[in-house]
Amino acid sequence: MKDKLSFKPMIYSSLFLNIIYIYLIPGTNICFEPDTPGYLNFHAIRSSGYPIFLNFLQLFSENYKFYAAVQILLSTFASLYLSHEVFQWTKSLKWSWLIWTCFILNPIMYLMNIKILTESLYITLSIIIISGSMKYVRRGYAWPYLALISSCVALSISVRPAGYFYIISIIILVLLYQPKIKLLSYEKVLALTVPVLLILFTSSIIYKSYHHKKLSLLPAHLFGRGLTLMQESDIVTLPPTLKDKAPVIIELNNKINALDGFNIRHLARTRTEVMYQHQINHKLNDEQRFKVGKELIRNHKMAYCKITALHFFHLWTGFEVFSINESNSFWEQSKNWKKPDFIDQYRWNDTLVKKRRTFPLSFLRWSLLVLLISVLIAPLLAFFQILKKTGKKNNYFLLAGFFSSCCIGHSIIISMIGIATLRYTLILTPFLIINLFCLIYPLVTKTNNYLSTDHSDKTNKENNNEL
Repeated sequence: MKDKLSFKPMIYSSLFLNIIYIYLIPGTNICFEPDTPGYLNFHAIRSSGYPIFLNFLQLFSENYKFYAAVQILLSTFASLYLSHEVFQWTKSLKWSWLIWTCFILNPIMYLMNIKILTESLYITLSIIIISGSMKYVRRGYAWPYLALISSCVALSISVRPAGYFYIISIIILVLLYQPKIKLLSYEKVLALTVPVLLILFTSSIIYKSYHHKKLSLLPAHLFGRGLTLMQESDIVTLPPTLKDKAPVIIELNNKINALDGFNIRHLARTRTEVMYQHQINHKLNDEQRFKVGKELIRNHKMAYCKITALHFFHLWTGFEVFSINESNSFWEQSKNWKKPDFIDQYRWNDTLVKKRRTFPLSFLRWSLLVLLISVLIAPLLAFFQILKKTGKKNNYFLLAGFFSSCCIGHSIIISMIGIATLRYTLILTPFLIINLFCLIYPLVTKTNNYLSTDHSDKTNKENNNEL
């Protein structure tokens, strides 16, 4: 009862802020992105989770502000659930309010929630995964909470395929706390597998009810990545419709690789990869594009690994946040490039050579490296806890290892088949916030306990001297 009373101000504050947030939902120019119509109309290249969610909301209203409002409310309820779980762990309203502030008052999350994109639902599911994993550990590794986590992971996969790595993360979570395989009871095995299989099977059935043939963005992604790696020796193996374009593509790749400026080069690579994915008039079907991309990647394995590593690194550097000098430099270096005949003029300008928007505080992008370091350190701390033969293990470090594995796995999948863009890092915001909490809270608590003990000892010593 006391817990409920303590949380009433937090609930009322959340509802009050939600009214403001919903009132401030902007126009379609902010809420809609180029991918939005594909989700609203359930295009065949889209995963089924988010279009199903939107189709359900359309039963009540077709106003995009209604969709954004529902996304805001779902995110708020998930954040309240997490804040309550943090209170159950720490027994401190101060820490609970801190987590509430980091989520409810987070401008990044608000921006994601008003977009008619998969990001909002994906982030909300991530928050529930975090809350469920904390409750799973706190309540003695009970299988119902494991089923909740696996259900949300399956829903995440149906929304964004990058969530597939979360399946591995769940297994890591279980093994972190129960290294002995014999402790995996049949209830936990079922809790791990049944929700994932059931939800993904249902998602597939619904998809097939809308589309006769399964389409995917994977052929386009592999095709774009392959063309960025292409060299003259590859031309003879290309389909006829692509052979005549190959020399121009190779020349453009060479220009990009010769750009002055590390950030500039990688931004140009990502923009060019997007252009190759969708804006080349190549007259190839998905099967042919998939074959071409796979063959080019196979021919240049080391170059593929290098660019994948660069994508991973740039996910954590905010490379799209250009300074004035970088924007001017890129414009000067690219303004005289000749447009290939097989690319539309608007797409050429808009995707690649336009003058980039600048940010006055662009140097702050490097602060993302702090998050990357924390994400890489956490698994090491978790591994150290596993190796401890005696003493009480630090559950916060073990949980941080799980949250970090979610971030690392998500980034690896994106880097392997997609481009680096800051948006793909920002959707990991819930994991990043709670990962920092799990790393900082034990250290702060230990320091406070040490100072408190030290002060107490000093006081006792003074009292003894007086006596």
